[in-house]
Amino acid sequence: MSRTKNILILSLFFIASVLRAQTPSGYVLVKTNLSSFGQNKNSYSYQWTATNNTSENGNFFILVNIPTNEEIQSVTCFTSLSNSLQTSPPLPLTGSAPLTIGPFPIAADSSVTFGVAAGNHGQTITGETFSLLSQSQLSGNNSVEASSVTLSSEPGTPTPNGNLIQSVVAAPNISNGKEPIDFLVNLNSPALVTLTLFAITGEQVFDTQEQVQTGKSSLLWNVQNSVGQTVASGLYIYLLRVDGAGSEETLAGKVLILH
Repeated sequence: MSRTKNILILSLFFIASVLRAQTPSGYVLVKTNLSSFGQNKNSYSYQWTATNNTSENGNFFILVNIPTNEEIQSVTCFTSLSNSLQTSPPLPLTGSAPLTIGPFPIAADSSVTFGVAAGNHGQTITGETFSLLSQSQLSGNNSVEASSVTLSSEPGTPTPNGNLIQSVVAAPNISNGKEPIDFLVNLNSPALVTLTLFAITGEQVFDTQEQVQTGKSSLLWNVQNSVGQTVASGLYIYLLRVDGAGSEETLAGKVLILH
């Protein structure tokens, strides 16, 4: 493929990505400055500019559904955040796959810009969605304190204190078609477990609650909303609350649905 055709395909993908970007009220993520680089014609770079259009300072996350055939090689911040930027899972990461970047602070009425190095492993790249979420939007509940929510970076990652939750695994964490997702939980003591699913726009789509005994159990999500409709393709945030033994823990993570 010639360099001109390659840049044309990437440009069309870039324009489509901007149009499909999710922009929750008050927070905007814009993708700009697409360009190719190096000897490899399939390598390119772009920028994300994350803007907090509110009067409140806060910590934020970028959630990305990396499309098939794209590889995110690195993400760097053009400010002092460069040395502390966290990605989950670690980079490089090739789609189709979900990626979380953050947390990172954005002051009220200001922006932070990230540089992204990426690559194209195929003829086309389609299906990207991306969004900027506050800590409370990520948890799906504005009443949840930021310190009580821990992102699960890998299946089976334990919470820091381990008092109630030993591990949580979403199996699979990428669902094809109408394949249901089992949330496998391993608890240190009996507890009331509440599972809630949110779209990346913050809309609640499903919830269930069960009394779970010590050890391994599972909660099933059949990739339908609360009225029995199959949810659309995209990235979804789950919030798992565990209430037992006189304390409560909350774990947040992500699953990708593809149809």
